[in-house]
Amino acid sequence: IFILTRDFTNLPNEGLLVRLTRKQTPMRPILWVGVFFEGLVSFHLARLLDDSDYYQQGEAALAFISKWRNSCNNKCNFENKYMVLEAMRLDLKDPDQAEDFYLKAVKSSKENRFVHEEGIASELSGDFYHRRGNIAKSYSFYRNAMECYGTWGANAVTQRLKEDVLEKFDSRQIIAQPIEKYISAVGYGEEPIST
Repeated sequence: IFILTRDFTNLPNEGLLVRLTRKQTPMRPILWVGVFFEGLVSFHLARLLDDSDYYQQGEAALAFISKWRNSCNNKCNFENKYMVLEAMRLDLKDPDQAEDFYLKAVKSSKENRFVHEEGIASELSGDFYHRRGNIAKSYSFYRNAMECYGTWGANAVTQRLKEDVLEKFDSRQIIAQPIEKYISAVGYGEEPIST
């Protein structure tokens, strides 16, 4: 919820991944999702606060998701999660390599019909392009994220993003391109192995 609302007050002192490893908790699918979101929050806070501890927590979450992605029969559940976490990691260390992973994350989420995760990957892609000054691409991915969040029924998240977009783009007239224009050329070939 922290990554969707962008409210990082009252974060727990200890992450889910640490608690899972210490307690030897049986693995359930809902816990995979929790570790994924922990990775998103960790990499986001690593960028925001320039904090290496958060970066290491993000890498641990990425390694966990990568392990399940490589060992699970149902790869589609982990592929897009791996791609978005790897994009965020690379965005912090080697931004030139991050773009393909953001695009792969959006494409994988879309193809596997994870509309909420397509929204997350699209919003993070929009952030990436905005930081790099690519206004047209940024706007296109933000628009796609709003559509995904709306389809998902996350009205508060959609409203939060609409307000962010209005603040970032003022009253400029920008025409959103369909994201298929950007994601169609990206494949799923070999990717870096993290950590």
